[in-house]
Amino acid sequence: MKLNPKIYRTLTNPVETQEVNGTTVDIHHMNETNYLARYAGQGQFAVWTSDGHDYKLMIERDYFETLRPLYSPKVNGIWIRFYERAGKVRSDIFFKLIGPVLLLALAAIIVFATVPALKAYQTIVLIVTLGLVLVVNIAQSTLMKRGIEKARVEAVTEIKDEVGLDKFNELIDIQTKFYEEYFKFKEEPVQTEVEQIDTKVEDDLEQKPVETLESKPEEASTKEE
Repeated sequence: MKLNPKIYRTLTNPVETQEVNGTTVDIHHMNETNYLARYAGQGQFAVWTSDGHDYKLMIERDYFETLRPLYSPKVNGIWIRFYERAGKVRSDIFFKLIGPVLLLALAAIIVFATVPALKAYQTIVLIVTLGLVLVVNIAQSTLMKRGIEKARVEAVTEIKDEVGLDKFNELIDIQTKFYEEYFKFKEEPVQTEVEQIDTKVEDDLEQKPVETLESKPEEASTKEE
């Protein structure tokens, strides 16, 4: 699954390379790119990218050093599986729901537009078809969010098992403090990466280009679009 491919192509100077289950993961400091303000400025400190086979993780330098246990090869393997699951959710919905409905709608429009005896009903069929497409689109959005949320929960559970519950909770506290220090919050801090993952992943999938389980699979970091 391709993930933020445009960003993937611009990352050329990794600070670390990991081998994760036969896949190469190059880690790049976000600080050395033009994306720091765009992502870190919005509270997204880690962004996953892929060309469909290998992965590159663009991550803010201090954030990476502070939360290294969340980006070890084993944990990164969990991040990758999350994005693969999220991508499968999207493709399954398209091929099992969206695709068939669109083909059916197109076929109905063509038939009612070309068969003389049915042309009188063409406008009605068009209106019904548009309504059906709208309903299916809403259903697709709901199903995708549920599927990604399920994958997110499974990924976070795997990470807790990998690093240990106490260590995981300690890292979440450290992550929250990092956010507060980075932005000098005077009000409530933004959601942590784990809480943001579902949204970011959905955005990433829509862009077909994703982030970590901190995201939104641009969603999944412990936020892992």
